[in-house]
Amino acid sequence: MKKLLSTFMALSMLTSFSVCPAYAESDNELSKLASSLGADTDYFAVPNQFYSRSINADSIIGYEYMNCIPTDTYIPTVTGMGAYADTSFSLSVMEVLAHNGLISASDIKAGTDSLNQINNVSDIQNLIIDYQNLFNKHEFELYRNYIFKSTSAEEKVDILCSTAEKCMKEGKYFLIMYGSCCTTPSELSKGDSSVITVNARKEHSAVGMGITDGSWTYNGKTYDKCILTLDSLSADENSSAFAEDTCIYVNSETKECYIPKISDYAESDMHIAVIDDDKLLNFGGAINPTDSFDTDLSDVYFIQCMKKNHIHQFTYTDDNGNETVINKEVAVGDEETKDNYPNISGLSLKSDNFTSHILSCNQMDFVDIKSINSWMSFSFAGADSELHVSNDEVYKFVKKEHAADDTTHDENDPLEYSAIYSKEYTERDVVYDFKGETMDEAEFKVLDDGVIFSGGSVIFYAYSGNPYDGNLLSSIAFTSSGEVFVQYDETNGFKIKTDLDNDGVFEHEVEKGDVNCDGLIDSVDAAAVLQTYADLSTQREIHPDTIYAGNELSDFNSDGFIDSVDASNILEKYAELSTT
Repeated sequence: MKKLLSTFMALSMLTSFSVCPAYAESDNELSKLASSLGADTDYFAVPNQFYSRSINADSIIGYEYMNCIPTDTYIPTVTGMGAYADTSFSLSVMEVLAHNGLISASDIKAGTDSLNQINNVSDIQNLIIDYQNLFNKHEFELYRNYIFKSTSAEEKVDILCSTAEKCMKEGKYFLIMYGSCCTTPSELSKGDSSVITVNARKEHSAVGMGITDGSWTYNGKTYDKCILTLDSLSADENSSAFAEDTCIYVNSETKECYIPKISDYAESDMHIAVIDDDKLLNFGGAINPTDSFDTDLSDVYFIQCMKKNHIHQFTYTDDNGNETVINKEVAVGDEETKDNYPNISGLSLKSDNFTSHILSCNQMDFVDIKSINSWMSFSFAGADSELHVSNDEVYKFVKKEHAADDTTHDENDPLEYSAIYSKEYTERDVVYDFKGETMDEAEFKVLDDGVIFSGGSVIFYAYSGNPYDGNLLSSIAFTSSGEVFVQYDETNGFKIKTDLDNDGVFEHEVEKGDVNCDGLIDSVDAAAVLQTYADLSTQREIHPDTIYAGNELSDFNSDGFIDSVDASNILEKYAELSTT
């Protein structure tokens, strides 16, 4: 009923103005319009709170969501304590959900009729933590990265205005998230070495209620639109969470935005992202959780490099068939570079057809690739090596040739790589870990029931849960001379199959003695075993092309040793097969 009355009052007020959205130039008119949209009741009477998160916490957001908060409520960040967060996100999400009818005030605190009756943070402390964990939910993280990274600051302004107009007509609230670096107030950092004075990592969110036309001037610039917000920076026990200085003022021509209480402390472009899918905001939520949402994430991908000095060669095709090529140097450790855009080390896109090339620069590099259904985490080392990625879940590691005058690298050094993969991102009942070396290239094509692999020596592991702390279920090490199909099930562990007749069906299971996994047991396998035996006997480093020949496929007589007896037995088996 309260929501219906609020919507009715808002619509009644809109009809009293000559334009739509409403024209509310004076502060008094803004306050009246805000009241008609529920500003007097649909907010927590709880001021914004701050807390420090451990640097190792899973909830650390990182540079893709660095946000600024006003200096008059700043609490110094202590070196080593990680990133600061505030309660604005959780409060804003619950305010959106309550106004839109997904939860109610009495769900939050028994006996309350409206949110503004809740004025003690201890009453909602657990819910604040619960909804803050929305950041850790894969679906929300994937979409948040996409809306922050896929559009420019100017495009975000258009989305902000259109979302505000749409939601205002529907009588709904929406979530606003601010992204930027911020400046620490100088008066709080005098001579105190424990205070980080620049680039403090903080977060802030607010509730969007609606939009109105008018004329406002700040710092000599004129703005013709105002996004009305509820902001916990303005909330206390005696007043509304609505205030003119936390509204977003927009120049619809230049796409400039200004938030009096926030913008002056932003060191770089203020990126304002919005979410109006309240089902997504309550997906797996603490109260009346939704089990689905309206946002389409089927073709959304997030590719993130987590080391310095990458070069992205990134090609993708949009829904209209237009191809875009991006060549971007990424220096995550560069203070000047990272201020230009939230998390330049990540690329986010929505496309059903893309490829990505990521070049390594002389060190171990880490890359995460996330989609709604899967997660792949890579690490690879080798000068001028490449990782190729495509949306059809084909992943290729390529060892590049060194320049003729390159004396810093040995051309005999292999490309070392590791890949952790989960087909079901959220459940992760079984997680696969592939580790290997190649002198050329190694390719993984992930299918629903297994992985097609080619590219030399590799070990496949299967874990229940996270590979770093989960239980090892099974493993298999092998060297492949061509394409093989690797399949895992809980009963039989790993199986390796080959496609002998090249019809695309991997129907032939690799047997013991088939050391190179080509579907045949022959003299080549025996030679590989002898070479491995010689290397092991002389404590020489095993060549990458046969590094995993010393495994259960080579130990033909199952005595626990790789030696000339195995090679002889393999030759006998070869002779037997040749005469049948």
